Amino acid sequence: MDSQEIAARLAIQERANRYTDAILRADRESYADCWTEDGSWHIMGQHLKGRAQITNFYLSLTEQTKHVRHLALSPILRIDGDTAQGRWQITETVCMKNGVGSMIIGVYDDAYRCQDGIWRFSERKLDIIYQGPVAFDPDGFVPLAETRHPF
Repeated sequence: MDSQEIAARLAIQERANRYTDAILRADRESYADCWTEDGSWHIMGQHLKGRAQITNFYLSLTEQTKHVRHLALSPILRIDGDTAQGRWQITETVCMKNGVGSMIIGVYDDAYRCQDGIWRFSERKLDIIYQGPVAFDPDGFVPLAETRHPF
């Protein structure tokens, strides 16, 4: 593994970290920035094309949420120049504004593209392994401070 491949791996992992952070903070701009302009997202029987459509769909999913915690774990990456493929295990817990909780466990199969030195998702396919209830105390969540923004 050469230094360019190591740098690409770190940059892709950083992108995935920024994706999960944007979800936690419900930050539309940061979320959108994770995708290439022509990105593709396969999720819940939908095939979305383009950064705007992906972002708008994601926002529609989260309109009624109080808290979303998305964790991406155990990346397996294959780098090929300015493109790459990856697989991540994910766990997402959601607390709706009405207090109902749910959990998703799944696997993302990804494609990435580096443009102008920035790695972004060019395609994500989510295979859901589990989707079901989880119990939360809706008053147990503490809102994030507005100043919490990544570097």
